[in-house]
Amino acid sequence: MRHISLREVLRASIAVAFALLLPWLVVAQEPQKNDKATIRGTVTDATQAVVTGATAVLTNAAGFKQQTQTDDKGAYSFTGIEAGTYALSITAPNFAVKSLDNIMLTAGQEVSLDVPLEPASAKTEVNVESSGIGKVETETARGCEHWAQRTKFHAADRTRSGRE
Repeated sequence: MRHISLREVLRASIAVAFALLLPWLVVAQEPQKNDKATIRGTVTDATQAVVTGATAVLTNAAGFKQQTQTDDKGAYSFTGIEAGTYALSITAPNFAVKSLDNIMLTAGQEVSLDVPLEPASAKTEVNVESSGIGKVETETARGCEHWAQRTKFHAADRTRSGRE
């Protein structure tokens, strides 16, 4: 029978411990996988100037809603977003609302979405209705003479009667 020295026992024990711990060490060194997505970008105007203070709202069909403001560099950022399909809406005073739909995010994805805004349209609508006074031509304003003459007549009448 052969005698095993203490040195050989220690050497074998260390080799077994190292063999058992090595897989755990490799797994611990592996970077953690990120299962969340990120959307970031810059909001600009038609001249490429940044738009500060714009409101960015990220939503999805499941009821998720997150809101942020652009900073002094026009930047916005949404982090820690679950994978899925989203809509992004950007609003700012004096600009038209910009909506981006069907933004598909996967786990760990980082998406850059720069958003150019357009000026709000300055549409003014005027409705003119006639009540038997006569027709007013909107291109040349003909027909206003009658109204102007009636106004002068009534003003002169009020002055003579002492009502003014």
